[in-house]
Amino acid sequence: MKTNKLTTLSKQKQISKVFEEGSSYSNRFFVVRALPNGGDGPRFVFAVGKRYGKAVERNRIKRRAREILRQNLDIIPTGYDYAIIPRLPCQTGEFAELETHLLQALAGAASRKGNQQ
Repeated sequence: MKTNKLTTLSKQKQISKVFEEGSSYSNRFFVVRALPNGGDGPRFVFAVGKRYGKAVERNRIKRRAREILRQNLDIIPTGYDYAIIPRLPCQTGEFAELETHLLQALAGAASRKGNQQ
């Protein structure tokens, strides 16, 4: 039985590498950076700064993004580390709209030239 547990990046060195070397894709709601990790599954890190409001608002954005990822884990390109950076419209967007844009950004970042495994 396959679990829908997300794997997150926790080491600062890994996180910095994704931000510095990863290819980027952006749309109205998200900026996603992707870097091949040579592993089996995708790993994620979220960057939600204080400009998005107090902790309640920032955590809500992360919860919604994590739920989108969890529900769609089987269609997300594997073998990449992803840094997910929401944009301000993310706070007021509908869940279905956020889901469409996040999945589009993940696929776009993974398919960028020079980012192939």
